[in-house]
Amino acid sequence: MVRRRDVVVGGLALVGAVARGNVAAQTKSPTADTPFGPDTVRSLAKALAARPYAPPDTRLPAKLANIDYGDYANLHFQAEKALWRAEGLPFQVQFFPRGYLYRAHIDIFEVADGRARPIAFALDLFNNAGLSSDVFPPDLGFSGFRLHHPINNKDYEEFAVFQGASYFRAVGRGEVYGLSARGLSIGSGEPGEEFPDFRVFWLERPEPGATSVVVQALLDSPSATGAFRFRIQPGDETVFDVEATIYPRRDIANAGLAPVSSMFFLGDINRFRTGAKRSPVHDSQGLEIWNGRDERLWRPLDNPPELTADAYLDHSPKGFGLMQRRRPPDEDDPQAYQRRPDLWIEPRGRWGAGAVNLVDITTTDANADNVTAFWRPSAPLRAGAAVKVAYRLTWGQHGPHEPRAPRVIDSRRSGADGRHIDIEYRAVDGAPIDPAGLQSEISTSAGRIAASTIGRAASDGGDGAVVLGFDLDPGAAPTADLRAVLTYKGRPASETWLYRWTR
Repeated sequence: MVRRRDVVVGGLALVGAVARGNVAAQTKSPTADTPFGPDTVRSLAKALAARPYAPPDTRLPAKLANIDYGDYANLHFQAEKALWRAEGLPFQVQFFPRGYLYRAHIDIFEVADGRARPIAFALDLFNNAGLSSDVFPPDLGFSGFRLHHPINNKDYEEFAVFQGASYFRAVGRGEVYGLSARGLSIGSGEPGEEFPDFRVFWLERPEPGATSVVVQALLDSPSATGAFRFRIQPGDETVFDVEATIYPRRDIANAGLAPVSSMFFLGDINRFRTGAKRSPVHDSQGLEIWNGRDERLWRPLDNPPELTADAYLDHSPKGFGLMQRRRPPDEDDPQAYQRRPDLWIEPRGRWGAGAVNLVDITTTDANADNVTAFWRPSAPLRAGAAVKVAYRLTWGQHGPHEPRAPRVIDSRRSGADGRHIDIEYRAVDGAPIDPAGLQSEISTSAGRIAASTIGRAASDGGDGAVVLGFDLDPGAAPTADLRAVLTYKGRPASETWLYRWTR
């Protein structure tokens, strides 16, 4: 289980000259700049992969290493000193200092006119939150950054942030932060999971009037390096077009490409375990998959009694993502879960054979990221063989290319051991669904389906939603893999619902 706030980030530890120069040395010289071209980051990543891994230096003065979250959060960057603010450009960048859990130095460059210029750390960039200035060494350095743009109105507002390992988050118009993406995962859900770090960033200066901004990053870990290029366009939906090249140091059979992490603490699927009556608490509600066979799948998320890991075999998927489908208006909820974004991953090109993987981890902490989803190729990543991957990330209120067929809005368990299950469906366009003539196909890997019904959803005031309800008799089995779909005249009439039932 990963706490976004608890990831100890890595800093740059390149030993000797790497590709076009000694990057570590350059960052210590604020006036130094070097040529930067389309292949610069890939060249650095390839050269770094040929060297033994060097862990980052995470040493900090004790007062910064032990600073509490409140004081760290109050170390505000001074907005008037944001990168590109003085030039009046359409994007601005603010930076985070090292401290608290974010201990290692991140090197950051600005790219303009084919040159990369290191961005120098200075204490006067930040408010010191009432702490004595002698707490902060003059070369403290950065731990990440955030991007600003007039996304909701004419004011510059934060819409994306990169901080912690290879984590980053974004929002579309009117949304608040929720789930996170990562550059690469290795061994997710396994003991000793490896967390690669973004060690260096390059921020490309946008042109006046630009609607997107480009960020490049160098990734490093004991098992692999990587070169990432993000073209980021904020708006109603914020879109990241990602191009990545991974350079494995060793064979990696458990890599996760395009990984996304989220939180599911409480919902109707697991309420029966505690009897809690509070509103749902989750950043995401389910995993949606549009597979290479043109099937639409929905797997509700859970906070299970113990870790569950599922792999949905596929060939060249059309998309997948962690989604928040039920969004009841609740302006009084300070957490604003109804305004958390979906994150849809859309592959560019054919990804070949592999599986969409989902890991659910039990948690008692509503701030913990206990869910992760990613694509795992069927063939291991081989040492010395570059792996190129491209995809689009869309942060918004729904996934693109939504199916016309009714989709699952919620899943509920009730009764002893949660053996009764209700699946609520609604048409994407909100049109009423007539249950007359609808049938269902329900299967289980253990036990039997005892009874099933299809009727209108009482919880929605007769707005046209329907509910498929059924009882599972698992016998002595502790788990059962369930599958359900609505049918009409023998043909599928909804997306396919999948679920790992556990007592």
